[in-house]
Amino acid sequence: MRRLLPAVVAALLLATFGHAPRAALAMPAGGDLIVLMRDRADLSSVARVRGHAARTTRGYELLRDTAEHSQRDLRAWLTQEKASYRPFWAVNAVLVRGADRKLAAKLAARPDVASVQPNRTYRLPELVEPEATADTGAGVEWNIAATRAPEVWSDFGTRGDGIVVANIDTGVQYQHPSLVRQYRGNKGNGVFDHNYNWFDPWRLCGTPTAGPCDNNGHGTHTMGTMVGDDGAGNQTGMAPGAQWIAAKGCEAETCTTMSLLLAGEWVLAPTDLNGQNPRPDLAPDIVNNSWGSDVDDPFFSDVVNRWNEVGIFSAFAAGNVGPSCGTVGSPGDYTTAYAVGAYGSNGAIADFSSRGVTGAADAKPDIAAPGVDVRSTVPYGKFLVASGTSMATPHLAGAVALLWSAAPALVGDIAGTRQALDRGAVDVDDTSCGGTPADNPVWGQGKLDAYAAVQAAPRGPTGQLAGTVTTAAGAPIAAATVDLFGDNNVRRHLTTAADGRFAVTVPVGAYRATGAAFGYIDRTVAGLTVRDGQATATTIALLTAPRYALQGTVTDSGGFPAPGVTVLLAGTPLAAATTDATGAYRIEGVPPGQFPLTTSAAACLSASTRWVTVAGDSTVRITPPPVLDASGYHCQRAAPQGVAGTATLPLTGDDAATPVFLPFLFPFYDNRFALAYVTTNGFLNFQKSNVLAINRPVPNATVPNAAIFALWDDLVIDAAASVRTATVGTAPNREFVIEWHNAAFYGSTDRATFAIVLHESGQISIEYGDLTGGPAAHGGASTIGIENAAGAVGVQYSLNSPVLTPHTAVSFRISGAVTGTVTGPDGRGLAAATVRATRDGVVIASTATDAIGGFLLHLPLGGYQLEAVLAPYAATKLPLELTADGVTVTQNIALRYNSFTLTGVVRDELGAPIEGAEVTVRDVQTNGPAQSMITGADGAFRFPGLADPGYDYSFSLDAETSPCLYPRHELISVHEDTAYDMVLSAVDSFGYQCHAAAHGTYVDGTTTVPLTPKPGPDGYGTIALPFPFRFYRGTYTKAYVTSAGYLTFLPPAYVSGSNERLPSDQSLTPDAAVYPFWDGLTVDAAASVRTATVGTAPDRAVVVEWRNVLLDGTGLRLTFEAVLHENGRITLNYQDIPASPAAQGASATIGIEDEKSTDILEYAYYQPVLRPGAAITLMAPGSVHGRVLDATGQPVAGATVQAAHGGFVQTQAVTAADGSYTLQAPLGTYTITAVLGSRAAAAQVTLPADWADIAQNLTL
Repeated sequence: MRRLLPAVVAALLLATFGHAPRAALAMPAGGDLIVLMRDRADLSSVARVRGHAARTTRGYELLRDTAEHSQRDLRAWLTQEKASYRPFWAVNAVLVRGADRKLAAKLAARPDVASVQPNRTYRLPELVEPEATADTGAGVEWNIAATRAPEVWSDFGTRGDGIVVANIDTGVQYQHPSLVRQYRGNKGNGVFDHNYNWFDPWRLCGTPTAGPCDNNGHGTHTMGTMVGDDGAGNQTGMAPGAQWIAAKGCEAETCTTMSLLLAGEWVLAPTDLNGQNPRPDLAPDIVNNSWGSDVDDPFFSDVVNRWNEVGIFSAFAAGNVGPSCGTVGSPGDYTTAYAVGAYGSNGAIADFSSRGVTGAADAKPDIAAPGVDVRSTVPYGKFLVASGTSMATPHLAGAVALLWSAAPALVGDIAGTRQALDRGAVDVDDTSCGGTPADNPVWGQGKLDAYAAVQAAPRGPTGQLAGTVTTAAGAPIAAATVDLFGDNNVRRHLTTAADGRFAVTVPVGAYRATGAAFGYIDRTVAGLTVRDGQATATTIALLTAPRYALQGTVTDSGGFPAPGVTVLLAGTPLAAATTDATGAYRIEGVPPGQFPLTTSAAACLSASTRWVTVAGDSTVRITPPPVLDASGYHCQRAAPQGVAGTATLPLTGDDAATPVFLPFLFPFYDNRFALAYVTTNGFLNFQKSNVLAINRPVPNATVPNAAIFALWDDLVIDAAASVRTATVGTAPNREFVIEWHNAAFYGSTDRATFAIVLHESGQISIEYGDLTGGPAAHGGASTIGIENAAGAVGVQYSLNSPVLTPHTAVSFRISGAVTGTVTGPDGRGLAAATVRATRDGVVIASTATDAIGGFLLHLPLGGYQLEAVLAPYAATKLPLELTADGVTVTQNIALRYNSFTLTGVVRDELGAPIEGAEVTVRDVQTNGPAQSMITGADGAFRFPGLADPGYDYSFSLDAETSPCLYPRHELISVHEDTAYDMVLSAVDSFGYQCHAAAHGTYVDGTTTVPLTPKPGPDGYGTIALPFPFRFYRGTYTKAYVTSAGYLTFLPPAYVSGSNERLPSDQSLTPDAAVYPFWDGLTVDAAASVRTATVGTAPDRAVVVEWRNVLLDGTGLRLTFEAVLHENGRITLNYQDIPASPAAQGASATIGIEDEKSTDILEYAYYQPVLRPGAAITLMAPGSVHGRVLDATGQPVAGATVQAAHGGFVQTQAVTAADGSYTLQAPLGTYTITAVLGSRAAAAQVTLPADWADIAQNLTL
């Protein structure tokens, strides 16, 4: 029976779906809740934005702004309720931690809440190995060939170049040989940057993270099917030229709604490793989702929709619940998701592949791909054959990478991409669940055909780009790489043939080509224009790099040379060197750079790798770690002591043995022996007499076992030879010597003198004296080593290799050992803690604690740092000395929580520090007391001595100041001293800013404005403005002043003091309005509305004053005004504000709103924030315009231009055909950056005044 590799779950594991009817989602009783808001961001405008980075950035801005605005009331209410929460911007939801039934009911009853769902947790079974074996790869796997991906590689010249794929899964082993090259975080030369390339929300891969890991194997397998290729025959991936990033949406054996939502949000805007500073411009192009649920669950639909809207293609597994119809689960069953079924190498649909609903208008799955016995990557550099729709789905994701690389016009076009995939699919007639031969719930559109999909794609006009990579003298260079970069975002990675040539068909456009080859200096040729149907040729001549010699020695930890070791500069064509008798090696012809220097395993030494930097002739000494067997024995070269036997044993002839009583109990592996059986054939054992002359490797289960092999060969003790013994020293440091003196080799004239020395401590020394003759005397046909009684554990020094030299020695020592328990702050043992011993920063041995915190490490004798590591505790290091063979030292390790300091600065969006902000931090896991402080002029805050409670998102951090700046609440992950700045937004999405002051300059109105009654309870008057006034997207010459405390620039159809929250998007509510105090007001005989014009052009201002107006139902009277400045600025001044919440704004709306009710800046709504003399200034944005040019002055189209301040991108645009761009941004100083491919240019620009327009050209 086939055993399946289970898919990752979101609600239930794909490989373990049941056949029961799908359950409806129930209203949660409490616990952790996902609260979905009613407001949805309108992303329809994103489709008109050019370029992937620009689209994702604009989508992120709209989603963030909508969530910030619509969640404001809920988050304020949750803060009052002392509830812990974490907002999500991608789906406009809030996670509420630890809610009880009462709070859950209140949340569900709120009018701004669409639904309340539990944060479900599901169990993930361990990865199960199938019966099929995963042998060494022999090229392209069957499943990759079945999709015709290799034909895309050859005919269209792309392997996914220029495309970034991601997966939401259990993680990825990024160092896997088939994946490490393609990881976007691989910066080359052994340098990795995991920021924006890896997301681990629960720090399961370490604190701080050591990079992507996979504690299950599933995620590594799916990634290998997308991009895997190690260059050594393991071609497991569809698009090995693409880059990858990853989000750990499943913790290990469990997945939660929160983890998946966090991962989905990260895909839209990747963050640094601290979850901060989102970069939507670094979002992947494609995301694979080999997980799903058997519940009709819409929880992830918003994420899928948002991905689609910003142009990120998502692939989903259909599920493993077949063959019944109607078994495709969520999210694969969403209309907006592209679901993948599975078939086998026999061409038949897999019995487990989930089928769609009979009669459904949208047949699911959408397509089928290979998913039975798929060989791909798993952790520890291994490969595994597995089955499931989880295995089928990454074929589709990889096919899209090929499609988008070959047809750049489709990048971000989800509908067009689905159409190309559908057209290319091979129909399969199976109507067992309904449908048609061309589209049915078993196969969807049919079998995935990547080649046909590319053929069906709108690739546009193409031409050929060809050339030759040569030396400076014109000689061709084979196996050189050529990287093409097009201004049309096309990327290709090529390798030259034996004659140095390369050729590829690409879309028309301007390209630059960078040639590189080992031993040469990279060179870039620009200005290569490819025209429709034409060929463009170029030659890339590379200059020879200087060459140096790399030399050194390989020694063991005792300084003894290690002969016969292979030393290699991995990844280079340079020949390996072999160390000589002195351990020396030398590699000639090494160019400058960083390289991995590897050594092979050798006698007593493990294989090793270290990075070396070559900048001239270099000498590098290498000391590889020792080989340790499972019991802790290791071997090492030693200085001979010249021991000799004195008493001759009655042991002569060929294949003979004799028992020898030992003068002390000798400890060997897990036993102590008083008797040894010594044989003529160069070994002894502690079990029974054995005279076997045919040697073998060790360890080995065949007899002899419990043995010490000094020179195991067919030896003869003739008249010129003898076997002698001697006891040396006094207890407890005695030594027992067994010497084979001048032993002969059967059928040879070679002779050897050697001895086994048993030390009372358990150490074993083998000393070699005179070795005369040929290879046999030097070990050419012998076994040298030791093994335990079962023949399962042992150490082999050499096998049939003439490595021995006269008057040398080899020591076999039982390592010392350290044992103990790792405990937490409560004194209880901690499972799964990493315990490692290091020497000079190199890990010698490591292990993980058992279920009760216990550990045991065998180590060679010497000094170490013993370290225990387990997030979230502070790593603890202790000195360790092992001085005696076989002695076990007890060393317990007590871990304490990390104690750290949280610092930061509260700033506005322009980077200015905010004085007077109240910052509060609270441990939400323990619900401990909050710590608060008020920021000074530098905006800084500092909270020392915080104890890490052991979870991510375990601290809430709040910052609040004047109503001009929105309060901010964050759930943060902090495990070490951390700087975390809080940015309080005072800018609407259009660019208006808000500044509040306790004291302003009040200007009285002088002319009364007559008010005309209007339908509704109130009236308005018209003011002719003395200058055109620019407001949002319009310019106005009239203002309409109402009795309800606001003015508009559009004739009002209805006037009422029944105010509402901005935007006021009801049919009769105001638009293009300024609201100093929108509420129920009466302009009676004691009140008036007045106006005045002050100043001279171009600095005039119009004053609109509401004087002594009556606040309905209170008897209170107010005086306030709005001032419209000629430059577009607006000031709201407050003169008479009684000391009453109602008069201070407890039922009023204060702010501004554009003519479409889309952009607003709301200062306050139903908040008593006004005081006499206060002023609120609303400043209009400015703009930067210019052109992006190349070095020759020609315009550059398609460049991304961004305005950034304090590391945050405020806005961005893409240059037009003439290189022009325009950016609108709030006032302040910005870095304007233009980027196209690897070219970039930057300039500093200040927007000093409202509606300022600054010209700034940039040259790439």
